[in-house]
Amino acid sequence: MSSVFCVFAIFHILFTESYVFELWSTEHFDDMIMSDAFRYSKPARTPAVIGLYETQCKEKLYREYGFTSQGLPNSYALTLAVFDRAKASNIWYEWYPEIMDLFGRYNLSTTNEDGSPIPMNDWCPTVLFQPADWNKPVIKFNPSTDGSF
Repeated sequence: MSSVFCVFAIFHILFTESYVFELWSTEHFDDMIMSDAFRYSKPARTPAVIGLYETQCKEKLYREYGFTSQGLPNSYALTLAVFDRAKASNIWYEWYPEIMDLFGRYNLSTTNEDGSPIPMNDWCPTVLFQPADWNKPVIKFNPSTDGSF
């Protein structure tokens, strides 16, 4: 019986495709990749690639940047996710941006210090690589130097 399980497990890991998860908050992201018992004291379950955007520039993320799960490892090895701040904040439950907004987690500002908006083309979308080891720096994807996703 155990050999059948091992064969099934190996088959599942090798032939499972990657998937782009849609995130609703920082807590949702944390629950996907981290242990509730250890949180930041242990490495995350997997590294993650996160696409942060607002609904208006969703097409840019997928068409211009080529953000897709094709050719990437499955979610056992890499978490691939997107966060649409406009969609996540416009829902039935109470939205607390200071604790729920992934833009805040990664210090991605959409306004200048004087409160004026930063042009959307300067920050939307933003793709980040979050290493499993939270002590390592987050890497920002730059399509002009990194090529298509």
